[in-house]
Parts: sequence; structure tokens; C-alpha cells
Amino acid sequence: MRNELPSAKEMQSYDSATIEAGTDSLVLMERAGRSIFEFIIDNYKDCLHAGSILTILAGPGNNGGDGLVIARYLLEKGCFVKVVVAASDKYSVEFSKQLSNFRDCVTKSQAKLTECLYLFGENRSELDSLSELSSVDKKQLKQILAESAVVVDALLGTGTNSEPRGEIGAIIETVDRWQTAESAPIISVDVPSGLNVDSGQAYSPCISADSTVAIELIKRGMLQHPAKVHCGEISQISIGIKVDGASQFELLCEDTVAEVPVRNPNSHKGSFGQVFVVGGCRLMPGAPMLSAYSALRSGAGTVYMTSFVGGVQLAAPAELMHIPILDKEYFDSECFPLILSRLEKASAAVIGPGFGSSEKIRPFLAQVLTVLQEKNIPAVIDADALNHLALEIGKDGFELRNHVITPHPGEAARLLKTSTEQVQADRYKAVEELYLRTGATVVLKGASSIVYHGEKGWVNQTGNPYMATAGSGDVLAGIIASLLAQGLDCVESAKLGTFVHGLAGDRAHAQLSGPIIASDIIEAIPGLL
Repeated sequence: MRNELPSAKEMQSYDSATIEAGTDSLVLMERAGRSIFEFIIDNYKDCLHAGSILTILAGPGNNGGDGLVIARYLLEKGCFVKVVVAASDKYSVEFSKQLSNFRDCVTKSQAKLTECLYLFGENRSELDSLSELSSVDKKQLKQILAESAVVVDALLGTGTNSEPRGEIGAIIETVDRWQTAESAPIISVDVPSGLNVDSGQAYSPCISADSTVAIELIKRGMLQHPAKVHCGEISQISIGIKVDGASQFELLCEDTVAEVPVRNPNSHKGSFGQVFVVGGCRLMPGAPMLSAYSALRSGAGTVYMTSFVGGVQLAAPAELMHIPILDKEYFDSECFPLILSRLEKASAAVIGPGFGSSEKIRPFLAQVLTVLQEKNIPAVIDADALNHLALEIGKDGFELRNHVITPHPGEAARLLKTSTEQVQADRYKAVEELYLRTGATVVLKGASSIVYHGEKGWVNQTGNPYMATAGSGDVLAGIIASLLAQGLDCVESAKLGTFVHGLAGDRAHAQLSGPIIASDIIEAIPGLL
């Protein structure tokens, strides 16, 4: 499985380079159709009984051409195939060739063309291969779908950047209205029709597939929501497309993350860095404690944290060391001297968990960031620190280039002066803008978290919905800070930390077989690093 996650433009350039290098587009189409045919035979045996109908929904472009190749192989195997072609003014050259090949196959099989090939809508083209076809409307299409054992979606490909309209839009709407939990499985060719493969946006209407067979590479938008839901189970086939040059985004996996440096037998606790967690307020002491404990569990040599004395008291692990904050509700400038000496000695820091929203915090935060910059101490800036920075973003005095920021979508929206909905509509665009505005390594949290720095990004697939729990982000901040303290740079710490955080959540959920809390994630870290 390849790790590149191309955009539509990048994938098109790979296709073009392969064709220019001497591989004919029809050869690539033949390979794609053959491979997806084999995927259907291997994975949907239970649906392929005598008399079973397999329906191919084919659009006018090369995605539809892939569908026609699939239909031809199914017909040659003896399956009962129905192909529904979306009427269009224009069809691609490759589609036209494959349609002619399919008609020839129908003739050789002695099947009736009018029972194998249908046109949805009125014929508006001069394509001879569409002549004498049976025309179907929405009602008739719904009946064909109801009789099908498997439906193949080959309507639209990676170039979709607006709502499907015309006949294709009508076909997708019909599929949506027909589809239930008991209906035939839908297999999408390369990408579900109606999906934007750059952003992950699902236009209305959009196919909801049970399986999507990605040709050569998974496209980046397919791993974000809502696209990921529409894709169903994603598989990947190779057809020999030459991937010339790295994609901007890649999959975050064992192949793309760094290893923690091997420990020298003569090491001591100072060899693995000192993390300082600056966070909390009188009413919220738990967040910094979670960050501190996760940093310790992730291998940091020593971990210090600030503790507000006189408020809510929690039982802290004995291994954590505390800097007491006396007679305060929140941090303010008067607290800065209390933490300065410890901050200056830190190998890495976590700034912000549990800060609260008091305006008094902002001058204190500015002082902390100034010291971090002057001493070149890397930090993870998270939670309420990001909310305070959002009010100051664009002003002089905040240099975040040596730091990691870990916003959730709401915090990202505040930093970008936009809405959470806009951030979620295109998370790839959001991380790029966050980097341009802050210079920091960005971890945009959420389902399929994205790590980004410079012109390169990585998409995480570890983790599960049970990790959407209070304190989970604080745990992530601690893991990343621990890796920073142990010598990894911001990018590699963010990548490995995000990957391991998800793995720990998966391990915790597997062990408990149900809901988990943040401390469960921490306890699952040992053995992963």
C-alpha cells in the first residue's frame, strides 16, 4: 500500500506522466477494470449466485470507461450484467472505445443488447454505440437497482468540484432514495460519485458506497469526513501509474514516522529531557496533570507541572514534581517569577491546558512565549493558550516557529477568524492557513488528524471515536512534549506523537471493550514507544 495521498491535480499529473512515458490510457483503463472485477469476484462471492444481476452505473468520462471494462469482464465470466449509461452531450474517447468493446462482448455472448445496456435520459450525442438502447427513467432505474445483487458506481471521478447535475445528479438521487441497510452493496470506482477528493466534501447528492476501490492511490479527501463515511471500506489497487514526485500529503504510518532514539545503556534521567507543563487554574487542575503524566509515561526523564494550591485537589502520581501557585484563581503576571527558573531549565514545555479564559492570563502568556523564544525551548501550545493567542494573532511579539500547536476545529476557527464549519469543510486548507499565520508545526485534531509543516502534511488513521473524551487532547500534548524533550524535532514529535496517541486509544478501547477516558489512553502508552 502506497502512502501518498494526492490531490486531484497531483493524481492527474501522475496519470499524464505515465501516459507520456508510453503506457496507453486504454491499457491503464483495462488494468483498472480487470482489477476491480477481480475485487468484486473475491469479495462479493455471496452476492454472485446464478441469475444474480450486477448493475454498472456509468458516467460519460473515463470513470465510466472503467465501469464498462468491469461490465465486460463480468459478462465474459457468465454474470448477468446491466449497464446504465448517463446521457450526455459528450463522451470521452476512452469511454466510447470501451462502450464499443462492451457491445461486441454482448454480441459474442448472445445476450440481448436491450437487456444489458440502458441509457438514462435522452440521447443527445452522435455516438453510434448509444443507438438502439433502451431508455430508462428514475422509476425504471429504481426497479433495476431493486433487482441487483451488486451495484458499481462508475459515474464520476476525481475531477468533481461541484454538485452533480443533470442525468448524473438524477441517477445519484435515485440511488440515494433506493438505498437502505438491506439493499445491494455499492462499490465505487476510485471515488464515490459526488465527492470532492481534495477537501473531503460530499456534495448533494453523493453516493454512499459500501466499498471504494482506489486506483493506484487513495486521494487525500477520502480520509476526511464526511468523505470517509461515503467511501465505506477503502481498498487500493495498483495499475502501474508512475508516481513521479511526492504528494503534498502522505499517510501517517509506521513507514512515515521517526523512531524514538535508542537509549544508551549508560543513560540517566537527564538524558531524556525535562518537560515543564504550565497550565491549570484553581478550578481546573486536571488538564495539566494529564499532560504531565502522559509526558512521563512517554519517556521524559523528569516532568514538572504547575499546581494551584487551595483549589480542587487531585491525587497526582508521585513521580510528578510540582511548582505551587499560591493564592491565585488564574495565572497572571505576578505568577511569572514563580515559574521562570524552571521554565528556563526545561527541554520542552506544554503551555495552556486548563488555563481558563481570564484576561489576566494574556500578559503572563506573552512573558512565557518570550522566554521560550529567547531560550529556544520548543513547546506544545494547546487549549486555552490557543484561545488567548487567537485574540492577539496578527500582532507582533508571538513567534511560534519553534513550537507545535494542537488546535481542535473550534480553536482552529478562532485562530483563523472563521467558523468551525469552514474549518471542517476543508481541513487541508485550514492547516495550511494555520501554518502560514503562525509558522508552527500544526496538529489539527479530530477524526483523521492532520500534521502539517511547511509544504508537507501527514494524515493520521489511528484512533477511534471513543477518544472523543475530556482530556484526550491534553494527553496528546504531553506525548508530543515528551518526544521533544527526548530530542526529536517539532515535525517528527508531532507526527509520532499523533500516531502513538491514536494507537494508545485503540489499545485502551480494545482492552476495555467500551468507552474510555483520558487516563486509560495514558496507561496504554507503555510498549508503544
